[in-house]
Amino acid sequence: MSDEENREESTVIAFVLGIVLLVVLGVIGGVLALVNSQGTPTAPAAAKAAVDPVAANQPAAAPATHMASKAKLYFASGIMGVPADAAQVIAPIVAFARANPGVKLAISGFHDKTGSAEQNAEIAKNRAKAVKDLLLSAGVPEAQLVMQKPQEMVGGADDREARRVEIAPL
Repeated sequence: MSDEENREESTVIAFVLGIVLLVVLGVIGGVLALVNSQGTPTAPAAAKAAVDPVAANQPAAAPATHMASKAKLYFASGIMGVPADAAQVIAPIVAFARANPGVKLAISGFHDKTGSAEQNAEIAKNRAKAVKDLLLSAGVPEAQLVMQKPQEMVGGADDREARRVEIAPL
């Protein structure tokens, strides 16, 4: 082979390797984006989802003067970030808290029976913190929020019910 053929072959190989590298990086980026979109949205992202630009132009609704005994957010196994429906669940709580600034809200985390008790307690605590952060980012003053460890953290008849955070007026 001549030097020119070697150069042409090297150029083709470099070009093909460059394309392969771009494809691999694209696949990795796509996988990371998919994992992040299915994983755990951050509290600020979920709070922004609660803002509806159409509703912002509507007349304000009457303030919430009472709250159901408690609201519940359900989590997937091992996931500590707020669930996708969190913005919907907390919207009435945020309205209630704003209309009743003297009322404190207890935030309590629960977990299922799978895994180690120590790890589950940490997961329950981190879930409760994520919900607190979500409420804070939605405008509920920190003075109204109380982290409250339940007497029995393992709760519920089924695993879905057990993996929850409850928000209740004190």
